Parts: sequence; structure tokens; C-alpha cells
Amino acid sequence: MTRTTFALCAGALLTGALLTGAGGCGSSSSATTAKEPEPPPPPRAKSAIELLPVGADIVIGINLAQLRSSALFKELAPIIDEMARDGLQKFEQACGVHAYDAIDSLLIAVDTDAADSEEVTVVIGGVTRRELDECGQALAQAEGQQLQSTHDGDFTELVADGESVWLAWLDDHTFVTRGEMPKVELETRLRGDGNITGDAVIMGLIENVATDAGFWAVAGKESGFVPAVDSMYATADTTTGLKLDAGVHAPEPETVTNMADSAHRQMSIVKGLHPLGRYLERVEINTQGNDLYVKLDLSETEVVDIVRTALDDPMFKALIGG
Repeated sequence: MTRTTFALCAGALLTGALLTGAGGCGSSSSATTAKEPEPPPPPRAKSAIELLPVGADIVIGINLAQLRSSALFKELAPIIDEMARDGLQKFEQACGVHAYDAIDSLLIAVDTDAADSEEVTVVIGGVTRRELDECGQALAQAEGQQLQSTHDGDFTELVADGESVWLAWLDDHTFVTRGEMPKVELETRLRGDGNITGDAVIMGLIENVATDAGFWAVAGKESGFVPAVDSMYATADTTTGLKLDAGVHAPEPETVTNMADSAHRQMSIVKGLHPLGRYLERVEINTQGNDLYVKLDLSETEVVDIVRTALDDPMFKALIGG
């Protein structure tokens, strides 16, 4: 074979290998069967928010991990401990952990048009299957009952007193549940089918809140609490002190103007009637068109002062049974 022929053969061999996976010069060639592509993974929700169903008009988020470390919680925890002593002690004895530390986050979606609890979807973060089993069974035994848990892939069935509740696990420490919804319907939540990210109104409101804050909430339609308001949002960030940021939207601009005027009048009256009235001067209330905005920014020292002053108030003590 001449040098030229060898070069041509080598080029043909390389080109054939790259294009077809086979080829040669002076030898037989055979085609290689193409490997079947792997089937795509089944659709799945990518985040906790995608576990919530479209149609929910109220969404609430609670970051217990942030709240636990806040000055506000540290002041209130002893009071809560005293008010709910029996229940908290039973929980800690059964589960080996304080109820405050049992989970890290809650995400709740409510469809206010629904007639039953199946339309309340709850996502809980910060607990594993094992922790859920052990704690749930210990609590049931403490009440003289039995709890049976059965795991089926990404799903867990809890049965007590003949009633069944299904959970769907997004990951090792996050699950979603929805009342007495059967597994086949809860599967839609885990797939993310028809999830709340398809609701432009709700998602627009959620863009206004800090979803990693201690507490946040949005409501996407007129509610019984504020009949004249058709949407609202609120954030309470407790990272350092307390930062409140809220807004409401009304069909008519006169509605928010009247709300702001009324709030200012009430605050002016209260300022001179109670030691905490001085903090009302820190509340910012503004209107723009059909929207009303409320802001408040307090330091940790101020939060502690508010709580302790309130706890010394006779009316507040009577309210909490002190």
C-alpha cells in the first residue's frame, strides 16, 4: 500500500467512524445498531410551591426555622409553653423533641369556595419518613390508639381509627397532604399538574412577599375579613427585629383612601391612651391609586420592649389567663 493510499484509507476510516460508528479500508464493515434513547423521567413538581393546586385563593407560608431564632419568639415562647403546657409536654415525651423544633416550614393553600377540608393543601418541610413514623406512633400510643404507616415509593399512608390519610414526598424531608384525598389524586400534586404557578393573580401577589420570611400570606380575591378588598399580601420578617410589609388592592380608589384615613384617625386616638402608642408613629400607611401600602420596621430591642410592656398590661394578662 502506497503512502497516499494509506492516508486515504486512514481518512476514510476516521470519517466513517465519526459519522457511522463503523468503516475501514481493505476490510469488511458492519453497521452498529443505534442505542434506544432513555425514556424521559416522569413529570414532577420542582419546588414546594408547585405542590399547591391552582384554584387556591389564599396561600400562607411560615418559616419556623427563622421564627425560632427571632427575638419575638424568644420572648413569647415561655408564655406559649405555659398556656399549652400539657400538650407540649406530651409531644416532647413521645417524640423526644420540642414541638417548636419538630418541623422547619409550613406552606398552606386554601380554596375558600370549597365546602370541605380536602381543599386545604399543606406542605410540611423539615421532617423525614422515619421521624414521622416514630413520632406519630408514639403520640398515638400515648392516647391509647394505634397508627399504622405504610410507605409506597414517594407515598405514605397513615391509618388511625379506620381513617386514612395519604402523604406525597417531594424529597426526603418535604411532604404534601390534602385532607382525605386518595393517593391517585395526590399523585397529581406530586407531578405538579395544574399547580398554582399557573395562576397569574396569585403568583403576582407572591412576587411582592419574601417567601423565606418568618411569615407571609397572600389572598387573591375578596374575603370575608375585608369585603371591599379584592387582593392583599403581607410579609413579617423576623431576621432582625420585625419588618412588616403589606399591601391591599381594592376595585375603587376611594376604598383604600377611606381605609387609610380611618387607620390614621384610630392610631391618633390610641397613641395617647397606651404606653405602646408611641410605636404607632412608626407605622407607614400610604395609598397609590387603588392600592394601600403598610410598612413597619422595628429593631430587636423595640420588639422586646413591646412584648414585655404588653405582658405587664392587666388587660393582656387577663386575655391570656395570667
